[in-house]
Amino acid sequence: MFFFISGYLLLDRVYDFDRAKTFYRRNLLGLIMTVEIWIVIYNIFNAIYYDAAFSLGELWRNMLFLKATNMSHMWYMPVIIGIYLFIPLIANMLHSIDIQMLTLPFSIAWLCIFVVPELDLIVQWGGAPAYSGAT
Repeated sequence: MFFFISGYLLLDRVYDFDRAKTFYRRNLLGLIMTVEIWIVIYNIFNAIYYDAAFSLGELWRNMLFLKATNMSHMWYMPVIIGIYLFIPLIANMLHSIDIQMLTLPFSIAWLCIFVVPELDLIVQWGGAPAYSGAT
């Protein structure tokens, strides 16, 4: 829900160079700095509280999002940073294309995301094997 609301609130405008720069400075920079500080704090906390070995190499991999951290509640941070990186580009693309061009791709995505899994459940309930590849 958070992603939908963020997209709705951030995609309604056209981003020129100055507006994109302001968006990155106000939103992305603070978010990245906060996440990096928390990653350092959590690594130090884990080393002290859980008596885990502190490794600068592992800290750098965590900070660059190259390794999954043991902080399960931080799973969305790389996702939201990635979304924020492309918000100005996506917003400008959405404002420059005809909305009818999105009908076919969104229809296919809707079918793949919602209809196929439901049909798969119905088929499995009837005793047949799954056809979508999911087990």
